[in-house]
Amino acid sequence: MCCRKLRKRFTDEIKRGLLFALISSNRPTHEMLALNLLDQRAAFENRFEGMSNVVFNYTDFEATRNKLIKTIRRSLNEADKQFLLSFNGLEPDWSVYDYHQFPSVKWKLMNLAKFKRESPEVYQLQMEKLAALLVS
Repeated sequence: MCCRKLRKRFTDEIKRGLLFALISSNRPTHEMLALNLLDQRAAFENRFEGMSNVVFNYTDFEATRNKLIKTIRRSLNEADKQFLLSFNGLEPDWSVYDYHQFPSVKWKLMNLAKFKRESPEVYQLQMEKLAALLVS
């Protein structure tokens, strides 16, 4: 699938879902946006190869994965980036995305506050990594 088609199919609704997943996850936001890509060849060959009627090999998988990552990063506008920074900074701007009522979001904020209290240096380092990632 070409990048233009992927961008066209990556709707605002999908982006809103992605942002919700980012602020609901137990993983740090910067890690989810800057993935450590593993070689998934064995899993692809053992679990997925032959499941589709469309010819799709591991090279196609890697190319699609890379395009999706680029599409996601490019889709984040300034308001999205500021929202992620404000959320991770424990002062979310709910006027951008009103997700405050969800238990998973409350849980994440509670854990971020605890993390900041108990490991302020590591918390600050993660905030800096997120800020640098969102600028790039």
